[in-house]
Amino acid sequence: LTQIRTGHIPLNEWLHKRKLAESDMCDQCDENKKESTHHYLFACKAFEQHRQKMDKGHKRAKRNLKSIFSSEKFTHILLRYVAATERL
Repeated sequence: LTQIRTGHIPLNEWLHKRKLAESDMCDQCDENKKESTHHYLFACKAFEQHRQKMDKGHKRAKRNLKSIFSSEKFTHILLRYVAATERL
């Protein structure tokens, strides 16, 4: 949760900056996008099925990290998404 909040999350964009990954591009989807926190949580096609469940739970707060972090319930839903994707 702290890694998501700070942007220090082990996704390719962050790893590449530290020379721990060959590329900063998402290797989960074919969209040719950087694997940023925003891409992973809200845009990557590889996790669309999991994201739909997260969005349904987040209701009006969906895809807004500030709103999601303002609610313990919404934060738990976000963490369930992270666990379900098995990416981190």
